Amino acid sequence: MDYKTKKIWKHYERGDFESAYEILCETIKSDPEDGGLYALFGWLEMRLNNDCEKAIGFIKEALKHECPKSYYHSVYGEYLLRMQRYEQAIVEYERSVKYEPSTRYYVALAEALTSIEDKRALDVWEEVLRRDPRNCKALLYFARMSAKDEDFRKALDFLRRAEKRKSNDVNDLLEIGYIYQQLGNYNHALKYLIRAKDNGVQMGEYFDALIAICYAETGDIKNALRFISKVKDTESNSKNYDFIQESLEYCKKKLFYIAGITDAEKIYGVFSSALSIWPNDSKILAYTASFEMDKKIAKYQPMELDVPVRLLTFENIDNEIQKNTDTVDLDDDNE
Repeated sequence: MDYKTKKIWKHYERGDFESAYEILCETIKSDPEDGGLYALFGWLEMRLNNDCEKAIGFIKEALKHECPKSYYHSVYGEYLLRMQRYEQAIVEYERSVKYEPSTRYYVALAEALTSIEDKRALDVWEEVLRRDPRNCKALLYFARMSAKDEDFRKALDFLRRAEKRKSNDVNDLLEIGYIYQQLGNYNHALKYLIRAKDNGVQMGEYFDALIAICYAETGDIKNALRFISKVKDTESNSKNYDFIQESLEYCKKKLFYIAGITDAEKIYGVFSSALSIWPNDSKILAYTASFEMDKKIAKYQPMELDVPVRLLTFENIDNEIQKNTDTVDLDDDNE
């Protein structure tokens, strides 16, 4: 690497992309056959303008010259994925594997195939695991597939093997948390989902709702409401809209269930928070009003449940509330 190229990288690593771009424009005039310089133009175009089309143009130009073909085809695939041009991205990842059949490129190809639920993903992930039996992403893929097939013992085995890798990759942490949630181990799910959040990742509405459900399942309704409140105003055109509406409804049902087995004095503050999420909900208004009217704040009697809490349906919970609430009639017809 010559002096000018080192200077470009120095500015790039510092985040001074404008200066890097200026030096690069001068450098490429003296060495127009250097494919790496065109690739640098692509990366800077992404950093400065987030323009995938222009970045791809520079990568194409880089591939015409001397350069590490496998790596640049992989970068090309990454840009195409960002544009949701999945089939083209897969072609580029296949080319990177052809030039260099290393694990990293097989993983990139497998992830691209998985993103569109292509059946070929299974064979590629098996190849990843054959090459690297401890590859965290491959282990998590098979854990998720096993959970989907309800082979929970196998899913847990893959999951524990993945945990031993002690990955700090945010996507791995989210994946582990998601699979534990699917397996019904909500405390472990929260452990990994919160770790991912603590690492500074923007969780997004889906994972905020997922965390809310996990908290609700562990009986921590206060934190469940804290997370579900973040997504209550999700637009109806969001791909996660239906899931979030189900999560909101579930947290509300869980709130009423907790009210049936908890001192009213302890649950009062939670209902006050719930009003900010469901300000017009008649049952929540009725509960809150009853707490404020009763200075002594009566203690609700515990419910006698014939099934574990996690197996209760919404209807079961609602029926139990109606039978065990002695402070206010929550029947909609009588409100």
